[in-house]
Amino acid sequence: MPSKNLLTLIGHMARDPEILVSKSGRDYAKFTVPWDKRKKVGDKWETQETIWFNVMAFGDVVESVRGFRKGDAVLVEGPVSASIFQSRDGTSKISMNVIANKAELIKAKGGREEGVDEYGEQEADIPF
Repeated sequence: MPSKNLLTLIGHMARDPEILVSKSGRDYAKFTVPWDKRKKVGDKWETQETIWFNVMAFGDVVESVRGFRKGDAVLVEGPVSASIFQSRDGTSKISMNVIANKAELIKAKGGREEGVDEYGEQEADIPF
């Protein structure tokens, strides 16, 4: 039976992306996008837990990521994997890792990106 591992993640950038250069001279980017599991309690939403996704981007996706900044709303797609590591206090933690095959700006922090509506869709070029 065929299978596919593809995560679509929408969230806000936790910090500016790091653009690095590999030993072979190619650019790659690293950034983090948290996802909050939220539950409605009464008339307000409360965060139950936060999962941090470490994202790496290569090739053409790096060019998209160059314009991202901390706080921007982004959409990331790619396969996800998990790894276990020991934290400083000795407890086991899980790291969620995504290799982005797509990364798009949905909304820039503090303003709207030109040509993109509030849902991240490209606005139509209507002549009237």
